Amino acid sequence: MYELIIKRYVERLTINDIYLYAEKQGVNLQEKDAKIIYDYIKKYWEIFYKGNPTNLFNDLNATR
Repeated sequence: MYELIIKRYVERLTINDIYLYAEKQGVNLQEKDAKIIYDYIKKYWEIFYKGNPTNLFNDLNATR
């Protein structure tokens, strides 16, 4: 049930949602960073939800 709710949320997620969330948290995102976050959520949400995202974080860290 939760997985379906998250899947539907991710399907409707926009990059503007990423900016708005960051702003509410007091974070100013650069366009490049917002795009990376958006892409990772869209592509890998299932791994973050029920898998082990360590390799994804390592990949992100390696590209910095």
